[in-house]
Amino acid sequence: MPTQKRIEPREAPEPVDLGVAGWRVPLHSHIACLCENEEQLAEALGFLTAGLRGSDHCVVAGDAADNERILGLLERQGVEVASCQASGHLRLAGRGPSAQAMLDEVTAAFGAALAAGARVLRLAGIVGWDQERKAPDGELFTFETRLTELAESWPCVILCLHEAQAMSDLTVRHGVLETHPDLLAPGGVLASPYFVALNRAPERLAAISAELSRRQQEQHAVRQRSELLQTIFDNIPVMIARFGAATGRLLVANREWERVLGWTVEEAQRIDFLAELFPDPAEQRRASEVMRLKSYDWTAFKIRTRSGRMIDTVWTRVALSDDTTISFGRDITKNQRTMDLLRQSHEGLRALSARLHAAREEEGARIAREVHDQVGQMLTALRLDVGWLERQLQAPAPAAREALAGKLNDMSQLLDLASDAVHRIISELRPGILDELGLEAAVEWYVAEFEKRTGISCRLVSTMAGTALSPDQATALFRILQEALTNVARHAGATAVAIRLAAEDGRVTLEISDDGSGIPAEKIDDSRSIGLLGMRERAHALGGEVAIRPHPTKGTTVEVILPR
Repeated sequence: MPTQKRIEPREAPEPVDLGVAGWRVPLHSHIACLCENEEQLAEALGFLTAGLRGSDHCVVAGDAADNERILGLLERQGVEVASCQASGHLRLAGRGPSAQAMLDEVTAAFGAALAAGARVLRLAGIVGWDQERKAPDGELFTFETRLTELAESWPCVILCLHEAQAMSDLTVRHGVLETHPDLLAPGGVLASPYFVALNRAPERLAAISAELSRRQQEQHAVRQRSELLQTIFDNIPVMIARFGAATGRLLVANREWERVLGWTVEEAQRIDFLAELFPDPAEQRRASEVMRLKSYDWTAFKIRTRSGRMIDTVWTRVALSDDTTISFGRDITKNQRTMDLLRQSHEGLRALSARLHAAREEEGARIAREVHDQVGQMLTALRLDVGWLERQLQAPAPAAREALAGKLNDMSQLLDLASDAVHRIISELRPGILDELGLEAAVEWYVAEFEKRTGISCRLVSTMAGTALSPDQATALFRILQEALTNVARHAGATAVAIRLAAEDGRVTLEISDDGSGIPAEKIDDSRSIGLLGMRERAHALGGEVAIRPHPTKGTTVEVILPR
């Protein structure tokens, strides 16, 4: 940076009142102050207050937020900031895009102040060095070195305010101690033992700047890796916990661990954690034995969360070089439940398939027996009677004709019975009324037949109001009704059944309730309950569902809902 010729008053310059504890410093001083807190910062700003209450002109340099902090502190110290700015005794220099740009702003402010008649200039600012842009430490180092040149070239005193908590040790040494001739300390203004006039040693200045930049890049890379790992640690959907090498004590855990188990790390450290996780003593002993291992493969544990809910988990552990261990765990409760449901479904489907094959064979055998035992016998008898008639017709005597009339009457009755048997068998296989008059009429007919056959009182309420259903829907509801009433007759010991058939809200509902003994809870989802499984499969195939609920006192309700 080109420097201007030093401008000094004609008389020998007197020491400048620093405004802090009565200390005075020579003109052209470049002083560093490491501030640990806001109180120390406010005390150091006595430097500006003293100048503004005298005849000195002051410049505050830094980013907008830090400059506002300084102006606020000055106002609390009784400085009329607005008046000082209006008179030109207080000027602001903003943070430029680079160290040189900021130095140019400060130089311009100094020039304006001297043109306005200033004899002594004071420069102060918070040197956090462009935190928003994250400028490299090497740039800060260069900036501070150039400020020393500025102090030598202008009738000024420069006080650089450094907030210690925002700086690394390396930056404090190179960017503060080596670049400032003097330090403001509790005991006064002291010469820095590390100061080197680097403006007179450009090679060393460049080397140190390069070293600072290299180290800052390394620190930035380490910080990025640390942030990446922390982000993964906090957000990965796997439980992670670290345990001490000697004590086995929980040291740290991630958010997923706390979310699944329900305890924070601090809470878990204050309780007998294994006893809470494993209420079963045998399982607790097994867990203790496994946890004593430095590493192990994925192992399943059923554990209790803080809420008391038992969950299925799997865990693995790895050891680090310092003998601490990290455990990884996953909550597989949903997966386990899904697998159980799939297993039950597969078992149910296999059982249903086997039952369907058996039912088909049984149905064929039953129909064959019915036709053989009833229709076949009747037709055989009719054949014999026809032969008898043929013989009688050869000798039509009066007595023979009377016997012939009786035999014809018997034949007529057998034919009626045969016809009824054929119709009954056909209706059991597929009721014609279901195809001809629809579901509502078929349900009324079947309920009446069931009541007549079993003696169980039945009450039917239907509000279908002529609602049209597809053949598949009508068949499914009718077969589910048949199965439900068959179960009532076989197992419930009921005396009354209520049936409700309704079309409402875009769906069809069939509800069968009895006053019997009630279905045992374990039978509701038993894959061996073929009849119940068949009802569910029929409804599910049409996008519907079947709910089976035992009553609190007695009886059972089967509710079928199909979308229209």
